[in-house]
Amino acid sequence: MKQEVRTYEELEELVRPIVNSHKYVIEVQELPDNTGFKVQWQEHKTYTALDGKVFPEEIWFNEAGEMLQVQDISPEHCRNILRMILRNERELNDSYKNLTNHLIDISQQGGLINIDHEETLPTLH
Repeated sequence: MKQEVRTYEELEELVRPIVNSHKYVIEVQELPDNTGFKVQWQEHKTYTALDGKVFPEEIWFNEAGEMLQVQDISPEHCRNILRMILRNERELNDSYKNLTNHLIDISQQGGLINIDHEETLPTLH
C-alpha cells in the first residue's frame, strides 16, 4: 500500500497505527520537492532458515523506490541483485588489497609514520 501526505502531523496519524500493529513493514520517504512524505507499507512476511529459525523477511527497494520483500522479487531481479553484491564485494576486496600492499611498501621503506612530514595515503579504487 502507498499513500502521500503533506504534513508531519498527517504522517504521524497515518504511521502510528501501522507501526503499533507490529504486522507491517513500513518505509517513509520525504518527497523530493519537500512538499510532504510518501509512505509505503505491506504485511511483513517471514522465512524459515535452513536451521529452522524463523526470521522477518528482508526488504529491498527497486530503482523506482518501490518497497519489495525478497520473496516477492522476480528471479531476474534477484540475479541482478546478486551480481551487484558480488561485484561490490570483489571491488571492496581489491581496495583492501591495494591498501594492504601500500602499507607493506611503506613499512618496508622504514615505517608507517614519519613525524617530520605528512604523507597522504592513496585513494582507494
